[in-house]
Amino acid sequence: RYVADLTGRLGTVADVSADHSAQAGNNASQAEFYAGFSRAGGGGRCSDAYAVIVDVLQRWGGARHIDYQAMTGIEALLSRYRVDTWINEPTTAQEWLDSVLLPLLPVRWAQGRSGMYLAPDPYFATALDVRRAIDIGQRDGERRAPVRVNGRALANEVAVGFWRSRTSGHWGRRILTAQSENLSKPWFQTGADERIIAHPLAAASQARYGLHRAPELEVDWTWDAGTALLVAQDQLERRAFPIETVAYWLADEVDQGDVLAVTDTELGWVERLAVVSEAPLWVGDGWTATLRLVPAV
Repeated sequence: RYVADLTGRLGTVADVSADHSAQAGNNASQAEFYAGFSRAGGGGRCSDAYAVIVDVLQRWGGARHIDYQAMTGIEALLSRYRVDTWINEPTTAQEWLDSVLLPLLPVRWAQGRSGMYLAPDPYFATALDVRRAIDIGQRDGERRAPVRVNGRALANEVAVGFWRSRTSGHWGRRILTAQSENLSKPWFQTGADERIIAHPLAAASQARYGLHRAPELEVDWTWDAGTALLVAQDQLERRAFPIETVAYWLADEVDQGDVLAVTDTELGWVERLAVVSEAPLWVGDGWTATLRLVPAV
């Protein structure tokens, strides 16, 4: 039957309360109930990730004070991701959200004036994403620390496995690499639904740093090929290039997740794209902000 979640959207639920093993106080028997979505089987409806996150937070958010108004800006971003899964392990919905779903989405927690909220966390951006231009020579800000490079491992060939068939149980796979017809080594074939896709970031990174393949990422919370491709692209954007950060004092307030165009002649930058990667701090006469540079490719 269909019921409305706390976002007002309809979803499919199964009522198993009539089953003897599901009745309260019954310790004599055990049962497991599974539900899944299959296009071929005409099953239930996928929910978008934004609806899932808001529903979980409103039902099981606990002591967290969430600023839902601040989160409305990410609805369009997260609604592209389709979620349809079940939890069959000793955990809570909130723990599953924090440990399984959110780490694979392009958002991160931020602390605002009215509570915590999820802010966009892009690693790649274009001029169309710029929220504000900052010119250090015009006293818009002042650099407070040198550019720092995070030495974490790179990954410029990314594979995401996901469920594609409820009946056969095989994985689908989406692989992003430099050339669609050429992998560095054969991947083990687990099913017919596999796509090898050329991506310009993978090509640029492999040309500059050589091949760095990430272990296959298993995403078992979706049956949707488009979602698997989005997750693969997010991972590629995060890991194809070294992370460079720099701290600035800024005269005007910015928000975590904002994309800025930074002009800093001492560093030779003219409208260099950067993302506000941490919550800015008020320091009495302005704001200190850590910026993560968008790779120049």
